[in-house]
Amino acid sequence: MIIGALLGLSLAAQPQQQVTEVCAYKPGSKKLALVQARTLNQAPTGVVIVNGRDIAWDKSGFVDAAGKSWSIKNEPIQFGGKTYVKYGLPRVLSLNEVEWIGEKDGAAISAERGLADREVIYVLHRGLECAFQPYEMKR
Repeated sequence: MIIGALLGLSLAAQPQQQVTEVCAYKPGSKKLALVQARTLNQAPTGVVIVNGRDIAWDKSGFVDAAGKSWSIKNEPIQFGGKTYVKYGLPRVLSLNEVEWIGEKDGAAISAERGLADREVIYVLHRGLECAFQPYEMKR
């Protein structure tokens, strides 16, 4: 603290590392889960905590759609015999709002809880932000 004062740094300017919960999916698990992750100044660091150990997201076995070519290229996806197209921007959703219904290339596909009519599905786009990309059924 004294060194920070000598250098003109305030405590408020110091990076704040915290632990938060993020959305995770392991291919084949058939369920979305909340896992702990590290943040720096409230932004994801890319590190999740698994069995008490820090692991980089890309080495954790968790999968989201952010790096999938079909997501990057805004391509339609096939699911349940139907074609879906991207619908707006990704949305931050709680796992209380959606339920797992399938997967595409290892990325979780969800729908609103309790809805039998699935005109809109949600693909886990960025697990570290619990951001789901909506896809609307093509007519």
